[in-house]
Amino acid sequence: MIEIEDFFSKVQKGKVKLAETVLEKINGKDDISEELKEISETLLAETEYSSNGFLHMIRTIFQTPPVLRAMAIGCALQAFQQLGGINTVMYYSTTMIKMAGVENDSLAIWLSCIPSFMNAVFAIVSLVIVEKVARRKLLLTTLMGTIFGLCLLGGAYYKISNTTA
Repeated sequence: MIEIEDFFSKVQKGKVKLAETVLEKINGKDDISEELKEISETLLAETEYSSNGFLHMIRTIFQTPPVLRAMAIGCALQAFQQLGGINTVMYYSTTMIKMAGVENDSLAIWLSCIPSFMNAVFAIVSLVIVEKVARRKLLLTTLMGTIFGLCLLGGAYYKISNTTA
């Protein structure tokens, strides 16, 4: 019995008769020329990819408009997520609650669980409704909510800093 890697190496080296014999044994007497052609093309593309390497792949990404557009959209979404500040809000929520006037450390810690819990709940809600509501509509709606929330948070900090000064 011929090993699969050995089979592909035979096709790659141009030993087509042996490859045809193996395919006939596997598939019967069906027309195997189309399958052999497919295998040869795949091996050729694989060889071309491995010889050109990583830089060729990167060059191809930047020269293919649909792929470039998808990558730009993905990078923009990642930037929105990072610049949105939810991680900062969750990280400093205990400090923010203390700044709001809660003196008890234990209570401040428990109150800081509320934003984390709400983040988890709405992540699950968005996973459930993402297919029912269009992705773009969901993104724009949540982006507006994020902008509103961050403006509210900034306004509260501004007010606190002006009243304590």
